[in-house]
Amino acid sequence: MNDRNDGETKIIFGRDEINDLFVKSVSETADNWNITCPAEFVPLFYYMTDLRKAYKKALERGIKVRAIIGVTKDNIYYVEDGSQYFSEVRHLDGIVGTFVVSD
Repeated sequence: MNDRNDGETKIIFGRDEINDLFVKSVSETADNWNITCPAEFVPLFYYMTDLRKAYKKALERGIKVRAIIGVTKDNIYYVEDGSQYFSEVRHLDGIVGTFVVSD
């Protein structure tokens, strides 16, 4: 992101603030966006329309949007529906928290 505060840590609270930060970050990504997400968070993506639009635009720009998520019988619908917004989706049990790495 362009507005870095090198050496400072900023804690973001609230769904809207986190969503806005993710949308801005995805929009500024030039090559790849990689995210891990625990199983219980997967359904939230379904309702984050701005973030889904940002992922779709990133894919159209040729950005690799990849996810490692926990897949369960309770969230499989959301995984299948959301897979259209990712270049690649992988499953891993036991993910705790969300972590993003981008260029």
